[in-house]
Amino acid sequence: MNNFEANPEVYKALTPAFRLKMVIMQYFKTQKILSIKIAMPPDVLSKYITGRLNITEKVAMQMQDLAGINAEFLLYGNLPIMVDGATGAKPYDAKYNAPAPIPNFYREHDKIETSRGVLDHCIIDYKGSKEVLLPQGTMNVVNIAVNGIENGLSICPTTPEFVEKYKHIFAMKINSYLILDKKYDIDEDILVVIDNYLYLAIYKDDNIFIDAANNKEIQIKDKNSVKIIGSYFSSVIRGRLK
Repeated sequence: MNNFEANPEVYKALTPAFRLKMVIMQYFKTQKILSIKIAMPPDVLSKYITGRLNITEKVAMQMQDLAGINAEFLLYGNLPIMVDGATGAKPYDAKYNAPAPIPNFYREHDKIETSRGVLDHCIIDYKGSKEVLLPQGTMNVVNIAVNGIENGLSICPTTPEFVEKYKHIFAMKINSYLILDKKYDIDEDILVVIDNYLYLAIYKDDNIFIDAANNKEIQIKDKNSVKIIGSYFSSVIRGRLK
């Protein structure tokens, strides 16, 4: 039993965006699978996952009706996580035309968590005038931050410029931890090196990346310089964000 099962109130302290990310990793494996089920473009779903768009009651109900995610859980942290339309206490009145919701026991991926809180760790630091990733061995993080990630890694930003550029989109501050998944898909937010510069960007294909800070395509001078580090999963922050 993890800390969240032992104390359901802990869910309420999380943001709706983080709760949505948890549901995807535990029940759908990838956001692409969920986007298909709820008929939502992957880039739009990505904005809900990262908190760039607020999860409204209408959106939460769309996810409940089409994918079985409890709207009350997304919005307020109230259990259960998934609803079961066939066995509910009252008839399930779907607002969206869809199959019956996914029951609570349903999961699309293996229950084995291979990371269990131990991740490769890097810091974002300076090399001359450019920001670079420097390996720092491994680190331990809370289980909930890595639940469902088979190949995760942790990035610690130590440069003010990087934090200032992206903190309005991704929860971070100096010496916080960005948790990444080494797997990534189209329209996901990724950390990428392009022409020796680091970006948090939306991945379109191997030659097209949209800078998350300004929604503009990043111009690539040397295609051989492109190295995708991983997709953004969550942030671990000590103390207050501001």
